[in-house]
Amino acid sequence: MRLLDPCGRLLGRWNIIDVSAGLLVAAAVSFGTVAINVTLGRWRQQPMLHRILPVDLLVTFTGVDEATAKRIRVGDVEQDADGWEVARIEEILEAAPETLVVRFGDRDWVKRLPNPSSGFWDVSVRLRVTAELRGDSLFYKDRQLQSRILASSASFGFSTPDYTLRGMVYDEGWITLRIITEPMPLTQVRRLRSGQVEVSYDGKPLARLLQVADTSPFDSAPPAEPPAASPPPKAQQAKSEKASTNPPPDPLVNATLHLEARCRFHHGQLLFKGKPVSEHGPALPFNFDGMLVEATVDAISSFKPVALSSEVPRS
Repeated sequence: MRLLDPCGRLLGRWNIIDVSAGLLVAAAVSFGTVAINVTLGRWRQQPMLHRILPVDLLVTFTGVDEATAKRIRVGDVEQDADGWEVARIEEILEAAPETLVVRFGDRDWVKRLPNPSSGFWDVSVRLRVTAELRGDSLFYKDRQLQSRILASSASFGFSTPDYTLRGMVYDEGWITLRIITEPMPLTQVRRLRSGQVEVSYDGKPLARLLQVADTSPFDSAPPAEPPAASPPPKAQQAKSEKASTNPPPDPLVNATLHLEARCRFHHGQLLFKGKPVSEHGPALPFNFDGMLVEATVDAISSFKPVALSSEVPRS
C-alpha cells in the first residue's frame, strides 16, 4: 500500500491537510504549556515587593572633627546612587566635645567628663531614614534595624557631599528637663536632694534629680469674704489661745527642678515610662525615695544616649 493514495489521503484513511492542521495545533499547545510553566517559575522566584517606610532613629556620631561638627545642619540629606533621598537630619539633639570615662570604684558609678583637648566631638541627631519592611523586620541599606543598634556590630554611616559621619543607633537616652511640680507641701520639697534617683522594679535608673532650682508659693486663697462681726472679748481671747497651740499650716509650693529622665523614642515621640514628653504638655510622674512628684515639663535642653550618659550605675 502506498503512503498517499490518488485522493491524497494518508494510508488511505486520513486527509493529509487535516493531519497537518492537527500536528500544528498539538505543537502550539505543547509550546504554550512550556512557556506558561517557565513564566510561572520565574515569577515564583522573584522576591515579594517590600513596603517602604520612613523611620526616625536616634544616632550619635563619634570622632567628628570640630569643623565638621559645626557644618552639620538640620535638613542635610544622604542620597543613593540614583539620586533618591535615603536619610535626612530632622533635629540636632546635642553637639559637644567627646568625653572621657571616669570610674568611681567606691560608688560603683561611671561618669563621662568633657575632653575638649581631643579636638573631636560627639554629635547626636534625630535621623529620618527610608527603610524597607520585609515581613516583620525593618531593613536600611540591606541591614536589619533592631531596637538598640544595627544587627551588625559595624557602625552606622551617614554621608553628604560635604562630610561623612560614623556612629551608633539608639532608641533611648537621657533627656535633660526643667520641670515645675504640681502644688506640694513645702516639707516634701525640702526632702528633695540632688542625686536622688528613681529606679525601676528591675533596678534600671529612670530619672536623676540634678537640682532643686526654685520654689514659689502656690496661691490658692479663696475669694475674700465680708468681715464677720467682732466676737465678744472673752471669746476672741479664747480663740487666739487655741490657735497659738496649733502648728502652723504646711504651705503649698510649686518647685522648679532640673533632672535627667530616661526616655524612649517611639514613632517620632519621646516617652517617659510610656507617657509622652513635651514642653507644657501633660504632667509626668516621678518617684524619689518613695515620694511621688507630679510635674509639667517646662523646657527640654539636651539628649544623650544611654551608653554615653553621665553617672549611670553599672549593671
